Amino acid sequence: MSIFCFDLDGTIFNSLDGIYYSLNYACEKYNLKLIPKKEFKNYIGPPLKSYLKSVINSNINDQIISEIIKEFRLHHDNEGYKYYKVYPKMIEVLSLLKKDNNLFILTNKPFNITCRSLEFFNLNKFFEKYFCPDKSSECIKEWSEGVVKSKNNYLRYIDLKTQKKISRYFVGDTISDYLATKESCFEFIYASYGYGNNINFKDMHRINKPLDLDRFLKE
Repeated sequence: MSIFCFDLDGTIFNSLDGIYYSLNYACEKYNLKLIPKKEFKNYIGPPLKSYLKSVINSNINDQIISEIIKEFRLHHDNEGYKYYKVYPKMIEVLSLLKKDNNLFILTNKPFNITCRSLEFFNLNKFFEKYFCPDKSSECIKEWSEGVVKSKNNYLRYIDLKTQKKISRYFVGDTISDYLATKESCFEFIYASYGYGNNINFKDMHRINKPLDLDRFLKE
Protein backbone atom coordinates (compact mmCIF):
# COMPACT_ATOMS: atom_id res chain seq x y z
CA MET A 1 0.00 0.00 0.00
CA SER A 2 1.08 3.58 -0.74
CA ILE A 3 -0.31 7.06 -0.18
CA PHE A 4 -1.05 9.30 -3.16
CA CYS A 5 -1.90 12.97 -2.68
CA PHE A 6 -3.22 14.77 -5.75
CA ASP A 7 -3.31 18.42 -6.67
CA LEU A 8 -6.47 19.34 -8.63
CA ASP A 9 -5.95 22.05 -11.27
CA GLY A 10 -3.53 20.84 -13.92
CA THR A 11 -3.31 17.38 -12.38
CA ILE A 12 -6.80 15.86 -12.23
CA PHE A 13 -8.80 18.67 -13.79
CA ASN A 14 -8.09 20.70 -16.88
CA SER A 15 -9.92 23.60 -15.30
CA LEU A 16 -8.84 26.32 -17.73
CA ASP A 17 -12.22 26.80 -19.43
CA GLY A 18 -14.16 26.97 -16.19
CA ILE A 19 -11.84 29.37 -14.38
CA TYR A 20 -11.41 31.63 -17.40
CA TYR A 21 -15.16 31.69 -18.09
CA SER A 22 -15.98 32.79 -14.55
CA LEU A 23 -13.16 35.30 -14.23
CA ASN A 24 -14.01 36.87 -17.57
CA TYR A 25 -17.62 37.16 -16.38
CA ALA A 26 -16.44 38.96 -13.23
CA CYS A 27 -14.14 41.28 -15.17
CA GLU A 28 -16.85 42.27 -17.64
CA LYS A 29 -19.02 43.48 -14.77
CA TYR A 30 -16.32 46.08 -14.07
CA ASN A 31 -15.50 46.80 -17.73
CA LEU A 32 -12.11 45.16 -17.36
CA LYS A 33 -10.37 43.05 -19.98
CA LEU A 34 -8.77 39.70 -19.19
CA ILE A 35 -5.65 38.52 -21.02
CA PRO A 36 -6.19 35.84 -23.72
CA LYS A 37 -6.94 32.33 -22.51
CA LYS A 38 -3.76 30.83 -23.99
CA GLU A 39 -1.70 33.22 -21.82
CA PHE A 40 -3.94 32.91 -18.78
CA LYS A 41 -3.35 29.17 -18.40
CA ASN A 42 0.22 29.83 -17.25
CA TYR A 43 -1.09 31.47 -14.07
CA ILE A 44 -3.44 28.71 -12.89
CA GLY A 45 -2.43 26.96 -9.70
CA PRO A 46 -1.78 29.52 -6.94
CA PRO A 47 -4.70 31.31 -5.23
CA LEU A 48 -6.45 33.78 -7.56
CA LYS A 49 -5.61 36.81 -5.44
CA SER A 50 -1.88 36.22 -5.92
CA TYR A 51 -1.98 36.69 -9.70
CA LEU A 52 -5.15 38.67 -10.46
CA LYS A 53 -3.36 41.95 -11.18
CA SER A 54 -1.13 40.17 -13.68
CA VAL A 55 -3.98 38.85 -15.83
CA ILE A 56 -6.06 42.03 -16.14
CA ASN A 57 -5.06 44.67 -18.66
CA SER A 58 -5.76 47.58 -16.30
CA ASN A 59 -4.54 49.02 -13.03
CA ILE A 60 -6.85 47.89 -10.24
CA ASN A 61 -6.86 48.62 -6.53
CA ASP A 62 -7.40 46.22 -3.65
CA GLN A 63 -11.08 47.05 -3.35
CA ILE A 64 -11.73 46.14 -6.99
CA ILE A 65 -9.69 42.97 -6.57
CA SER A 66 -11.91 41.94 -3.66
CA GLU A 67 -15.05 42.65 -5.68
CA ILE A 68 -13.81 40.71 -8.70
CA ILE A 69 -12.90 37.71 -6.55
CA LYS A 70 -16.34 37.85 -4.93
CA GLU A 71 -18.07 37.89 -8.34
CA PHE A 72 -15.75 35.17 -9.62
CA ARG A 73 -16.50 32.90 -6.68
CA LEU A 74 -20.22 33.37 -7.00
CA HIS A 75 -20.20 32.49 -10.69
CA HIS A 76 -17.50 29.84 -10.59
CA ASP A 77 -18.87 27.96 -7.59
CA ASN A 78 -22.31 27.74 -9.16
CA GLU A 79 -21.60 27.49 -12.87
CA GLY A 80 -17.97 27.79 -13.97
CA TYR A 81 -16.68 24.54 -12.44
CA LYS A 82 -19.08 22.59 -14.65
CA TYR A 83 -16.83 23.52 -17.61
CA TYR A 84 -13.85 21.66 -16.19
CA LYS A 85 -12.54 18.61 -18.04
CA VAL A 86 -11.15 15.52 -16.37
CA TYR A 87 -7.83 14.61 -18.01
CA PRO A 88 -8.05 11.57 -20.34
CA LYS A 89 -7.84 8.18 -18.58
CA MET A 90 -7.71 9.82 -15.17
CA ILE A 91 -10.79 7.94 -13.95
CA GLU A 92 -9.27 4.60 -14.99
CA VAL A 93 -6.02 5.45 -13.21
CA LEU A 94 -7.77 6.50 -10.01
CA SER A 95 -9.81 3.29 -10.07
CA LEU A 96 -6.62 1.22 -10.26
CA LEU A 97 -4.81 3.19 -7.58
CA LYS A 98 -7.76 3.09 -5.21
CA LYS A 99 -7.75 -0.72 -5.01
CA ASP A 100 -4.63 -1.00 -2.85
CA ASN A 101 -3.69 2.56 -1.87
CA ASN A 102 -4.96 5.57 0.08
CA LEU A 103 -5.77 8.61 -2.03
CA PHE A 104 -6.08 12.22 -0.84
CA ILE A 105 -6.66 15.64 -2.38
CA LEU A 106 -4.18 18.43 -1.58
CA THR A 107 -5.08 21.67 -3.34
CA ASN A 108 -5.09 25.47 -3.23
CA LYS A 109 -8.79 25.40 -4.05
CA PRO A 110 -11.22 26.35 -1.27
CA PHE A 111 -12.83 23.40 0.47
CA ASN A 112 -16.44 23.87 -0.69
CA ILE A 113 -15.66 24.10 -4.41
CA THR A 114 -13.23 21.19 -4.09
CA CYS A 115 -16.08 19.07 -2.74
CA ARG A 116 -18.58 20.34 -5.30
CA SER A 117 -16.35 19.81 -8.35
CA LEU A 118 -15.26 16.32 -7.33
CA GLU A 119 -18.87 15.32 -6.68
CA PHE A 120 -20.06 16.81 -9.98
CA PHE A 121 -17.58 14.69 -11.93
CA ASN A 122 -18.19 11.65 -9.69
CA LEU A 123 -14.57 11.57 -8.49
CA ASN A 124 -15.24 11.98 -4.76
CA LYS A 125 -15.54 8.21 -4.33
CA PHE A 126 -11.81 7.80 -4.93
CA PHE A 127 -10.51 10.06 -2.14
CA GLU A 128 -10.50 9.62 1.60
CA LYS A 129 -9.86 13.22 2.65
CA TYR A 130 -9.47 16.69 1.17
CA PHE A 131 -6.84 19.18 2.39
CA CYS A 132 -7.47 22.78 1.31
CA PRO A 133 -6.15 26.22 2.32
CA ASP A 134 -9.29 27.19 4.29
CA LYS A 135 -9.98 23.83 5.94
CA SER A 136 -9.80 20.08 5.48
CA SER A 137 -12.19 17.16 5.81
CA GLU A 138 -10.15 16.04 8.82
CA CYS A 139 -10.17 18.00 12.05
CA ILE A 140 -6.51 18.72 12.81
CA LYS A 141 -6.61 19.41 16.53
CA GLU A 142 -2.85 18.99 16.92
CA TRP A 143 -2.10 22.20 15.05
CA SER A 144 -1.64 25.26 17.18
CA GLU A 145 -3.67 28.36 16.39
CA GLY A 146 -2.17 30.43 13.57
CA VAL A 147 -0.46 27.57 11.71
CA VAL A 148 -0.88 28.12 7.97
CA LYS A 149 -2.83 25.38 6.21
CA SER A 150 -0.33 25.12 3.35
CA LYS A 151 0.49 22.12 1.19
CA ASN A 152 3.83 21.51 2.89
CA ASN A 153 2.24 21.63 6.35
CA TYR A 154 -0.47 19.23 5.28
CA LEU A 155 2.13 16.82 3.89
CA ARG A 156 4.05 16.94 7.15
CA TYR A 157 0.82 16.28 9.03
CA ILE A 158 0.01 13.25 6.86
CA ASP A 159 3.59 12.05 7.38
CA LEU A 160 3.07 12.00 11.13
CA LYS A 161 -0.10 9.96 10.73
CA THR A 162 1.48 7.41 8.38
CA GLN A 163 3.33 4.15 8.89
CA LYS A 164 6.98 4.84 8.16
CA LYS A 165 7.51 1.93 5.77
CA ILE A 166 4.94 2.80 3.12
CA SER A 167 5.63 4.94 0.06
CA ARG A 168 4.17 8.43 -0.17
CA TYR A 169 3.68 10.44 -3.36
CA PHE A 170 2.39 13.90 -4.15
CA VAL A 171 1.22 14.34 -7.75
CA GLY A 172 1.29 17.97 -8.89
CA ASP A 173 2.16 20.17 -11.85
CA THR A 174 4.09 23.18 -10.51
CA ILE A 175 7.38 23.93 -8.82
CA SER A 176 5.47 25.04 -5.71
CA ASP A 177 4.02 21.51 -5.54
CA TYR A 178 7.54 20.10 -5.76
CA LEU A 179 8.81 22.43 -3.04
CA ALA A 180 5.95 21.39 -0.76
CA THR A 181 7.46 17.90 -0.56
CA LYS A 182 10.88 19.02 0.62
CA GLU A 183 10.07 18.97 4.33
CA SER A 184 8.27 15.62 4.29
CA CYS A 185 8.81 12.02 3.23
CA PHE A 186 6.67 12.47 0.14
CA GLU A 187 8.19 11.88 -3.27
CA PHE A 188 7.10 14.29 -5.98
CA ILE A 189 5.47 13.07 -9.19
CA TYR A 190 5.52 15.87 -11.75
CA ALA A 191 2.45 15.96 -14.03
CA SER A 192 4.12 17.58 -17.03
CA TYR A 193 0.80 17.79 -18.91
CA GLY A 194 -0.45 20.44 -16.45
CA TYR A 195 -0.01 24.20 -16.17
CA GLY A 196 3.43 24.57 -14.65
CA ASN A 197 6.55 25.45 -16.59
CA ASN A 198 8.76 22.48 -17.40
CA ILE A 199 10.75 21.44 -14.33
CA ASN A 200 13.35 18.75 -13.93
CA PHE A 201 14.94 17.73 -10.63
CA LYS A 202 16.88 14.57 -9.89
CA ASP A 203 14.76 13.74 -6.86
CA MET A 204 11.39 13.71 -8.63
CA HIS A 205 9.39 11.40 -10.87
CA ARG A 206 7.80 12.55 -14.12
CA ILE A 207 4.60 11.57 -15.90
CA ASN A 208 3.55 12.88 -19.30
CA LYS A 209 -0.03 11.62 -19.06
CA PRO A 210 -2.22 10.19 -16.28
CA LEU A 211 -1.77 6.61 -17.50
CA ASP A 212 1.93 6.87 -16.67
CA LEU A 213 0.96 6.49 -13.02
CA ASP A 214 0.40 2.78 -13.63
CA ARG A 215 4.09 2.13 -13.11
CA PHE A 216 3.70 3.02 -9.43
CA LEU A 217 1.20 0.19 -8.99
CA LYS A 218 4.09 -2.28 -9.12
CA GLU A 219 6.05 -0.67 -6.29
